[in-house]
Amino acid sequence: MAAPCAVLVAPLVASLRIKWRMLATVFQIVVLTTVIGQAMLTSHTNIVLEDGLHGISCEIPLATNRFLAQYYNGGKVLEDNFTSRVDGGEAGFNFRDVIYEGSGDLWSKAIEHPARYAKWIVLNSNPDDLVRLHMEINNNEFLTQYTLVASDKSSTRLYHLKSDPLVKVHSIPDNFLSEYSKCAIH
Repeated sequence: MAAPCAVLVAPLVASLRIKWRMLATVFQIVVLTTVIGQAMLTSHTNIVLEDGLHGISCEIPLATNRFLAQYYNGGKVLEDNFTSRVDGGEAGFNFRDVIYEGSGDLWSKAIEHPARYAKWIVLNSNPDDLVRLHMEINNNEFLTQYTLVASDKSSTRLYHLKSDPLVKVHSIPDNFLSEYSKCAIH
């Protein structure tokens, strides 16, 4: 019984093998055509150069990042990590120093009593910024505890706890922004 089945199945498998080879060849042609088409569409420009002139690589650092890079000497930073563009690496602090919406109970406590937990507060004008939504920054209690120390054209504002002395601890080179001199204006 096995021999007759093998004789009948062998031509079927052989015909499938031919179809798989044709399908593989067609797939290779489609992939090759796609790669060549993409290369032709993007050949008029250098993607890396374009990103360097117009993309995120050419985004000028926030004034708040620059201020923190000069004055940050420890303490927690209260911010909404989703809406904030403040970069701890650029500004000189570690992620462990950030109180953000993922900090659980600490986040809730810091929103209610920021002066107990945070030396720095980052606010953004983004309507979804959770720090801005939960804090009354124009009331007397907040204004007696914090002072606005930096803001920029993206409407990011940086507040510092008044009871903590503000001392410049790092120098930023004069050519800090010179690496952005060739960037196109956004």
